[in-house]
Amino acid sequence: MSKYDYRQNHFAHDGNEPISPTLVATWRQYLLDQYQHGYNLLLTLNYNRPRSISDVHRDVRHAFARLNRATLGPRWLTDERRWRGYAVIEHPDTNIHVHALTLPALFCRDWQNERTASAIRRAWQPIAPAGSIDIKPITKKPRVVISYLLKERGRGALTGLIVV
Repeated sequence: MSKYDYRQNHFAHDGNEPISPTLVATWRQYLLDQYQHGYNLLLTLNYNRPRSISDVHRDVRHAFARLNRATLGPRWLTDERRWRGYAVIEHPDTNIHVHALTLPALFCRDWQNERTASAIRRAWQPIAPAGSIDIKPITKKPRVVISYLLKERGRGALTGLIVV
């Protein structure tokens, strides 16, 4: 397993206990490393209604599966060009939403492409009909964006990392 394998105990978190500063530092470094590998699109997926943490985990994975199937076809799971991401759940007790650092599918790297934005909306809308989506490229220093992703760690509102 790699140094940052999400299945290892030092990287995994189930959302039922406070997140240690060591774990957050591990996440920060790992996400910065992923930025260097092309993870350069920030998605915010909002429900605008209450959801459980387990539902959010399932929904985010389902949204990425829908997005991959729409852009790559039925054999997307074995395609190395597929969409990938690391999502952080915020505010589980109030306005639950997800920030995801994503690696777009190889031919969708132009985030301004309306077809790409439309595919993202079509993947999320059936899952969260009342929800909203924000799509932003990482144009600032990546360290600033990663800090934004992990900003809730000190407030107890950050609940885990979803790997898709």
